[in-house]
Amino acid sequence: IRVMAKISWRREHSLLVYVSLFSRAIVVGIQLFGRSLLPDYDTSSCCNERLLDGSCLEVFPERCRACNAFATVLCAHVKWDGEYFLSIAEKGYYEYEQSMAFFPLLPFLSRAVADSLLLPLRWMCNLGLRVTILLASFLLNVWFFVAAVIALYHVTYLISGKKRVAVVACLLFCFNPASVFMSVMYSEMLFAACTFTGLWLLLTGRLWFSSVLFAVSSATRSNGIVNCGFILYSCVVWRWQHESVRNTLCHILLSAGLCLLAVLPFIAFQTYGYFVYCVSGSERPWCDDAIPLVYSFVQRQYWNVGLFHYYELKQLPNFLLACPIAVLSTTYVVLYIKSTVRKLLASDCGVETNYGTRYSGIWSWSILPFVVHLAFLVLVGTTSMHVQIITRLICSSTPAVYWFAAYLIDERLKESTQKTVLGGLTGAFFVTYFVVGTLMHCTFYPWT
Repeated sequence: IRVMAKISWRREHSLLVYVSLFSRAIVVGIQLFGRSLLPDYDTSSCCNERLLDGSCLEVFPERCRACNAFATVLCAHVKWDGEYFLSIAEKGYYEYEQSMAFFPLLPFLSRAVADSLLLPLRWMCNLGLRVTILLASFLLNVWFFVAAVIALYHVTYLISGKKRVAVVACLLFCFNPASVFMSVMYSEMLFAACTFTGLWLLLTGRLWFSSVLFAVSSATRSNGIVNCGFILYSCVVWRWQHESVRNTLCHILLSAGLCLLAVLPFIAFQTYGYFVYCVSGSERPWCDDAIPLVYSFVQRQYWNVGLFHYYELKQLPNFLLACPIAVLSTTYVVLYIKSTVRKLLASDCGVETNYGTRYSGIWSWSILPFVVHLAFLVLVGTTSMHVQIITRLICSSTPAVYWFAAYLIDERLKESTQKTVLGGLTGAFFVTYFVVGTLMHCTFYPWT
């Protein structure tokens, strides 16, 4: 970190790219280790023979060991939700209603790359379609991961004004607790890349481009529509800085249009579901709802998602699994509120020295929308979702959690004993979930 803080930003970008690729290589190594030594918890999961269909072994018998290793890694990517994404990409359409819980951008992008850039590889190596799609999704996720790291660096630097803070946040992202989901065929990595890049563009005043990125995020995951809050907040700040009523009204209308643009893919996907199941096919119960959303119905009907639906004694292990990220995020929100209240009571908009000069930016007024966004994710994740997914939800949706983790870890030696303990626990949480999560997920244990 000290070395990177002294070099130029161009070389810094290069080093961050190398660290990003190194972290993805570690994930693959852990997957190989887990798949080789640990049996699948669910033995109906994808096996090497089913994935390769024997074609690779028949054409290149002398390379059977390499083919098996190749299949071993790719099989680690077809767990839990990955099966749904792979099925959508393979068939090119939504075969079952419950599949409508998974948004289309990632599977369609993976299929497009498999049918274009990887088509020569498929012909030369006689690879099946499923293998090529999985390979395409992995390569896409690696590319999106690097893009997200660079975007996170710039967002953090714009917020904090400190190169060291940006570097530490990026390093934590490279080894974050939900890292396995950012390599396998899940939509978290694409979503994080779109969200972080959209925030970077928004902070530099490029509203139109940021809205397009937020629109792409809402075509990737449902919580992409929440990113509209950042656009609306930028409108409020702009309005406070301009006295002209005419200009203010024009900017409000512009922001409303940009928000509509950002949620348009979500609306389009729900409209597609309505035409498939309510107009063209037999009517389903949700078709008569005031706002007929297939996504809400599928989550409620097939996954029992709803307010406090998950509050059962048998789900206690999943709540324990979600505890670290929930506690970390809640602690940041509470401390930020306390810092803000102190400033208001003191009638001073300066920075509290209690939190350190280097990390003063993460307690400033400018990051209020990030803290509100984080609080919203924690609240919804712990009350209305499968609580175990809150780790990947937060780690792929907001840079705020990396700022606070960086503050705790980087500043822990300069603070009190309590801060040192918190920093150590945060580091242990990141490392443990990075390793154990990868092992558990690739062997089909309940790590979703």
